[in-house]
Amino acid sequence: MSSNSKTPSLFITLMAWLTCSLFYGYSSSVISAITTASSDMQETLSISKFDFGIITSTFLLSYALMHIPVGIILDHYSVRKSMYYAIGGFTLGCAVISVSQSYHLVLFSRLMMGICSAFGVLGAFKVATDFLPRNLFATLAGLTVSAGMLGAILGTSFITKLNGLGSYQQAFSYYTYFGALLTLSAFIFIKDSPKRKSSPSLNNISQEIQSVLCNKMSMQIILYAMILYTPYLMLKDTYGIEFFEQYYNTTKEQASEYMNLILIASVFAAPSLGIISDYLGKRLPLLKITGVLLFFLSAIIFTKTIPAYLSINVFLFGFCSWGFLIAFSIFKETHSEHIVSTGLGVMNSINMLGGIILAPLFGKALETIPNLFEVTEMQAWKITFCILPLLILCALPMLRSIPETHCKQVRT
Repeated sequence: MSSNSKTPSLFITLMAWLTCSLFYGYSSSVISAITTASSDMQETLSISKFDFGIITSTFLLSYALMHIPVGIILDHYSVRKSMYYAIGGFTLGCAVISVSQSYHLVLFSRLMMGICSAFGVLGAFKVATDFLPRNLFATLAGLTVSAGMLGAILGTSFITKLNGLGSYQQAFSYYTYFGALLTLSAFIFIKDSPKRKSSPSLNNISQEIQSVLCNKMSMQIILYAMILYTPYLMLKDTYGIEFFEQYYNTTKEQASEYMNLILIASVFAAPSLGIISDYLGKRLPLLKITGVLLFFLSAIIFTKTIPAYLSINVFLFGFCSWGFLIAFSIFKETHSEHIVSTGLGVMNSINMLGGIILAPLFGKALETIPNLFEVTEMQAWKITFCILPLLILCALPMLRSIPETHCKQVRT
C-alpha cells in the first residue's frame, strides 16, 4: 500500500480540508472580482455588455453542469489528483486573464475555470466525509461556505482598492500567485482515502444517479433545500441591487450595503447553524425553524410590510437562508458513503435550478406586468417577488417526510 493510501494524520487532514475550502473561497473571490471589474474588462477586451454577459454565463453554466460529474469523479477516482489538477487549471485560467486581450481566449478560460471551480466545495465535503468525525460534518460544511462568502466580499474590495492603481489584469496576476501556492498545498496535503473504490462502469454510475433521483425521500430533501435557497439566489446573484433600488427606492450605494448585509449574515450563519446542529445532536429543529422564519422574512421583505426595519430583516433573511445547508448534512447521513459526493453533486446542481428557471421568468414578468395590468413598476416588483414566500410556504409540508438523523450516519 502506497503512502497516499494510508490514513493521514489529523493535521494533514485539516490542511487538506482547508486547502479545498480556500479553493472555494478563491473561486468565489474571482467571480466577485470579475463582476466588479466588468467595465474595465469590456474596455480592455473591446467587447459589448452582451459579450461580457456571455463570459459570465459561460462560467456559471459550466460550473452548474459539472457538479454531478465532479461528484462521480470524487467518489470513484483519486481525490488528490482531481483537486491538484482542478486548482492548477483554475490558476492557469487566472494567468491567461492577467495577460490576454483576446475575447475568445478569455471566454475559453472562463469555461475551464467554471469546470475546475466545481471541485471546490464538493472536494471539501469529500475530505470531511472520508477523514473527519461524522458528527462534525455540518460544522465543517458551514465553515467551507463561509470561506466562499468571505472570498466574494474580499474579491469586491480587492478590485475596488486597486481601481486607479492598476487594471484588473494586475489583480489577476496576484490571483495567479495565490493559486500557485494553493496548488502546491493540494499536492502536499490532500490524500486519497484507503476506502476508495475502483473505477466504476457507466452502468454503475447510472444506477447511483438513479438511486438518488428515483428515491422519494432523497428528492424531498433536495427540493426542500432548493426552494429555501432560491430567494437568496434571486437576490444575491440576480436582481438584488436592482430590487432594492427600484422597489425600495434606494441609491445604488444603499442597495450595495443591503447586499453586503446578506453576505455578512451568510459568513456567520453557515458555520453557526452547523455548530448548533452538531452540538444539539439534531438536524430537524433548525431546518424547521429557519424554514418558518425565512417564510415570514421573505413575506416582509418582498411585500414591503415593515420597511422601517429593512436592514435587520435583510440580515436575518441572509442568516436564515442558510438553514438549507442542514439538508446537505441530512442527505449525507441518509445515503451510502460511496455515493455521497455523487449525491451532493446532484443536490448542488438542482439547488441552482430554481434561480436558473426563475431569473428569466421574473425578468419577463417585470417587463410585461406593467403593460398588461396598468400597474406601476414598483407594484410589478411586488407582484413578481411575492411568488418567493409562497414557494417556501408550499415547501414547508415536505419537512414531515424528512427524517431526523441525530447527526449520525444512518446508512454506511
